[in-house]
Amino acid sequence: MNEEINLLKGKKTSASPLLSRLFALRAASLSVLFGVSFFSISLFILIALSPLQRLQDQESSEVQKVTLFHPKMAKILLTKERLGHINTILQTRPVYHELLEQVTQQLPNDTSIDTIKLETSKLTISASSPSLGNIETFISNIQELNSKKKYFGKISLLNMYLNTESGRYISILEMISSQPVKTQ
Repeated sequence: MNEEINLLKGKKTSASPLLSRLFALRAASLSVLFGVSFFSISLFILIALSPLQRLQDQESSEVQKVTLFHPKMAKILLTKERLGHINTILQTRPVYHELLEQVTQQLPNDTSIDTIKLETSKLTISASSPSLGNIETFISNIQELNSKKKYFGKISLLNMYLNTESGRYISILEMISSQPVKTQ
């Protein structure tokens, strides 16, 4: 009994440090246990209530939809690109129909155009008729049209001959444009 009474201040018993260490160890282990438990329960609740699975399902369904429409989308994009190129070509290409209308209006009766060759600034026409007078009228009409509207800088008669098999006179005219053919 005398051993339990301590009259001196600052002197501790030998059992006291062991008990304080044990108490500190128990407190630390309980706090770690409660901390891990709280973290585990919180993580479980977050996973259980998380929309992650719904988002993954939604993503996979959207990927399947896109995969189904991929060939159609590729065709649409290709068509859109081609239409853009066609539009560019149509806006920059020369307009020959007005010039050709003017030339074909100069044809006398019984005269036909056999070939037309268009280049950037050159038009070559092969016309035929059973009458040499019609060929002369056509050439005169082209020269008269040119004197009025100045479509061509130079008109040349490349060839004129008689096709004995068909009995038609054929003339080949080359007309070189004096100005660039206008675009649309």
